[in-house]
Amino acid sequence: MASYEFGVMDPGPLPGVRYDAYEPEKYRCIPVRDDLIDPLLEAFSAFDTYYHTLSVPGTGLSWAGITLIPPDSLPGFLSVLPDGAAYDGLRAVLRDARARNRFVICYGL
Repeated sequence: MASYEFGVMDPGPLPGVRYDAYEPEKYRCIPVRDDLIDPLLEAFSAFDTYYHTLSVPGTGLSWAGITLIPPDSLPGFLSVLPDGAAYDGLRAVLRDARARNRFVICYGL
């Protein structure tokens, strides 16, 4: 089954740099099945993000690209996650990034 992959960027994204390479191991990404994320895409679209680089602001997740989620948007992402063990890994990544004031990178499908 296809999945999105989420990891904490440490250090965070650099201005002017495009994050186009698929490097989930670099950010210790965890996979989250697409059938768990797809129902949340509309809710996620209420929160500011960036697509591939800090010079391309957006909202929500890029379905098939790379999304950079800033620390200020992490409380919003956390607030719309449903309860349940299926989201525990994602919740842990988002909380870790929030506690350390770091960006989260998300590799889309």
